[in-house]
Amino acid sequence: MRTKITDGVYLNVIESNQFKTTRINVQFLAPLRAQQSGRRALLTSVLETNSADYPTQDQLSARLEEMYGASFGFGVAREGAVHRMGAAISVLNDQYTDHSLLPDAFAFLQSVLMRPLMAGDTLDPATVERERDNMLMYLASLKEDRGTQAALALQHSYFDDAVQAAPSFGEPEDIDGIDPATLTAVYHDAIAHDAIEIIVLGPVTVDTVMPLAKQLGFAARTVELSTGYDQPVQLPVRRVHEQAAVQQAKLNLATT
Repeated sequence: MRTKITDGVYLNVIESNQFKTTRINVQFLAPLRAQQSGRRALLTSVLETNSADYPTQDQLSARLEEMYGASFGFGVAREGAVHRMGAAISVLNDQYTDHSLLPDAFAFLQSVLMRPLMAGDTLDPATVERERDNMLMYLASLKEDRGTQAALALQHSYFDDAVQAAPSFGEPEDIDGIDPATLTAVYHDAIAHDAIEIIVLGPVTVDTVMPLAKQLGFAARTVELSTGYDQPVQLPVRRVHEQAAVQQAKLNLATT
């Protein structure tokens, strides 16, 4: 069931007893724009590392352990003309614990999303610089991942729009040299302007979850999103051949 919390912010509750955990996923949706995919991906790495309440990664991990080993993480994806950032946490259902972990899980998300570790008016410079360097190393390592390289090459050759052709986690040039002030602006823009979809899957009801979702503190916003992307059929068929000294060949195909 999808319920409006305020303008641009919605709660989606999927009642299910199928799993031993309840999963909360907060999705940030924004129009796909040049450079922003990489910067938003870097932002998720920074937010995943610490917060004002948990200034170190050890403290953040310790809090998850206190919630019976809750799992937590961020992800990014592209859906048509929309870029998604998602923060998700999974906690044990009430029948397996001595108290409900749902309020704790929402409080944890509220801390990570709304109270990041700051140095004055900007995101913590040490965290930004470390995660930027880590991300650049990760992107460089993809050159050794033949499967990923084949998929990205297909994406680049298929799409006419350069923004669509770029990976959802961005390009190295989008991230290299980014400073805390720039990333802080990306953060404030997402918090204030992205469409928000809060998805809760587990043995819960809207009446139970709604007060907790409201405590996340997202203000009303006006968002116009168009998820669809279309381009004319490509004729003749585009083919890209690349040779490398590998044990297996990799063939990727895309159709309209």
